[in-house]
Amino acid sequence: MLANHSLFGAQYANSLDIKIIDEWTLWRNETKHIVADTPYDCGFTLRQYIVSAVDEFKSALLDEKPLQISFSGGKDSSCVVILFIIAMMELKRASLLSSVVKGNTIISANTRSENPRALQLMLEAHTDLSRFIEKEGLPITLILAEPNTNQTLIGRIVTGRGLPSYSNKSAQCSIERKLIPTKSALSRFYRENNIDIKKTVVCLGSRDSESQARRKSLKSFGGTNSVKFSTKSKRYEFYAVKNWTVIQIWDLLNLAGSNQNKVIPSYSENFVKLAEFYRDATGECNYNVTISRNNTKQEGCSSRSGCFDCLRVQRDKSAEQLSKNKQYEYLKPLLHIRQFLSDIERDWSRRNLLGRTLYSGFSRLRPDVFDFNTCRTLLAALITADVDEDNRAYKVAEQIESGQIEDNPANRYLSKPQFRHVMPKDVIGVEMMWSLHTFNANTFEAISLYTQIWNGDESVMERLLDHDPLHGNKNKVAATTQPAGYWLYCGERSTEPESYLYEDWLINDINEWSHCNGHKLLGLRDILGEFSETATAQHIYKKRADGSYYNDMMCEFNELDAFDIDDEMAEEILSWPEYYLNLKSSQQLYLPQHAAVKFLKLGVVKLGKGKERIYQSMSRRAQYYAARHLTGGLSWSDIDKIKQRNDLVLLTKTQFDAHKLRLVMLYQQLACIVVSCHSASFINAINQEENINKMEVFQSVFTDAIGRYYINQNNSEKSKVLLNRIFDSTMSNAQELASGIVISNKEFLLDDIVTTFFCNLKSGSLLISEELILAGGFDKFKAIATELFMKLEFNEYPIISDTCSSHIIMRIDTSKEKHLTQTSLF
Repeated sequence: MLANHSLFGAQYANSLDIKIIDEWTLWRNETKHIVADTPYDCGFTLRQYIVSAVDEFKSALLDEKPLQISFSGGKDSSCVVILFIIAMMELKRASLLSSVVKGNTIISANTRSENPRALQLMLEAHTDLSRFIEKEGLPITLILAEPNTNQTLIGRIVTGRGLPSYSNKSAQCSIERKLIPTKSALSRFYRENNIDIKKTVVCLGSRDSESQARRKSLKSFGGTNSVKFSTKSKRYEFYAVKNWTVIQIWDLLNLAGSNQNKVIPSYSENFVKLAEFYRDATGECNYNVTISRNNTKQEGCSSRSGCFDCLRVQRDKSAEQLSKNKQYEYLKPLLHIRQFLSDIERDWSRRNLLGRTLYSGFSRLRPDVFDFNTCRTLLAALITADVDEDNRAYKVAEQIESGQIEDNPANRYLSKPQFRHVMPKDVIGVEMMWSLHTFNANTFEAISLYTQIWNGDESVMERLLDHDPLHGNKNKVAATTQPAGYWLYCGERSTEPESYLYEDWLINDINEWSHCNGHKLLGLRDILGEFSETATAQHIYKKRADGSYYNDMMCEFNELDAFDIDDEMAEEILSWPEYYLNLKSSQQLYLPQHAAVKFLKLGVVKLGKGKERIYQSMSRRAQYYAARHLTGGLSWSDIDKIKQRNDLVLLTKTQFDAHKLRLVMLYQQLACIVVSCHSASFINAINQEENINKMEVFQSVFTDAIGRYYINQNNSEKSKVLLNRIFDSTMSNAQELASGIVISNKEFLLDDIVTTFFCNLKSGSLLISEELILAGGFDKFKAIATELFMKLEFNEYPIISDTCSSHIIMRIDTSKEKHLTQTSLF
């Protein structure tokens, strides 16, 4: 259905005092064009489609609702911008611009990994728009958002911070490279211009006929071709071309332009380049040719072009099709990189062994992010692609200069590099993160790689020629289930005042962050500079939430509102790396944090305000691992070597689950104790330490009773008399202990005891009872344990719920939730 446009129809237009008569005021009155005015099978003409959308735009602009146009440079968003500009120009010709709400934006995102030609077309469109908006004085702001260094392909994957967004995972790449940068840029614009973001109308180019998935998405969000408030996204939305098919899209792009022979006025001369790009990407295009008026025709000339490394789809068909054309051969290195990432999705040997998340003293040993060698390979491939593209463009320029090829716009376009993915600031960012996490084998590994490749060292270049999508998936690693892995105990390394609950065998040295196996963990402190009096330590003095203070020292550093790398200084450092970094000496005198400290002291890297303590902790954690010879160089293929080491404590998943149950049980006991202490009837009635000690003794006695039960069932009648007496005595002791223990959940305690005890049993034990239990299996053991356990009576104390203690319960729940989040129990 088309929107009601009577407000801005002919009757309203005739009542206006129009001062200028031109294409912006006359286009509505033309009614004899074969394409614009021939009805489609739905009964409406293209001109009617355009009028409906333009009038809806004008209504919003005069209703104090700023419009936010999302512009990618593709065919659909280009049509939306054309319609928006027409609406603006009609209001200007009607002398109504003064009534138009301020704060209208056209926003685009450069993810820094876009298809090079698609990006170029979008930037050219931005240039055309900028000139037109300035010339006409329209109240529109153009915004081009870009992700920060940490959000790009290099900042996320090459640094070892995350994995590509494979099709079976969430689209983290879209969130970090597009959503967050555009939201940040818009929020800053609205804040600086005092614009109410709640009134803005988000205008998108999504269409029902694009795909079943898009139609379903539009339906779920309640998307319409008129301005409406979406209860799901909590904002005003307008899908200007929602009911358009690809035929109407290309008909508009064919007829729109600033040339005199164009039927629909536009900000740009024409859209031929855009049509040629779609034609080359799909092998066909209905641009300039109307082959059918049928809205149900299968869409042609509509291949999508996104990030070159996108793995949300199985194949990048548009890039593959383009690369077959000599004009787009420069895309082949990027296709190889994408195929490489696709091929190694399930190659667990290329994954780093040690995750960076801590779970109450444990690190998870399982295939995690890419290991260092894979990250290094990817960085080398990206730099090599940049160098090869630079050389290709230079050769074309030489051929034009020498007359070997014709000097025309197409060749001049190809005489310029079409992409550059690894900039000096990216190299500094990679080096910073590798150093911070002791990920790399040598200091300044990324900088050395960058310098060598740009100097033409073929020995370190990576072209990934074995990973060619045009030759199929012959090198793709077969899909297998991700290994369950192990849990490595590394000790509690927190400087926070709140201590974790430890089992007796766990290390709980509060200074463990600072010492490890005789190594002093300095974090980001330049101890050599301090010793030689060429550097001064900078204090980190921060107040914690509990009122206490965190006091530490690290090297000199600078702060900004957010983490940032100075572009000019990064370029200067990479131009003279030996002068600034003393590469040879630094690599020989390697310290894990040396590169990070150097960048902070030089000021090329600036930390976000208040974040220095986080980076200090990250560096110390990495150094703690390095002192145990656990670095980014380890991959899943090294797991057998790790398992053989006697200095590390590794738990299987079953054993770790038992450990988690133990922690939860301890928290339940603590909850009972805290609540009891705040209850008038139980003040000072229970001592926490005494209760825990009784629990440990009880568990030992109760499991002994279970073992004696098994022995009784497997002995002769004569010996059973004596054995029963021993069993009864053991159960009596267990009952005596149980009556003095405070618990809140009897069943949970049973599960804890049963699981922990059974998981610690080992075959070949000298104890007869353990062999009998293992032979009978877990189900039988649990049934017997349950039968015996239920005979015991405990001092069960349910958490009180009266109003005087409700705030105490809330405190306990918050504390428990915080701890369980840290230990990742749920």
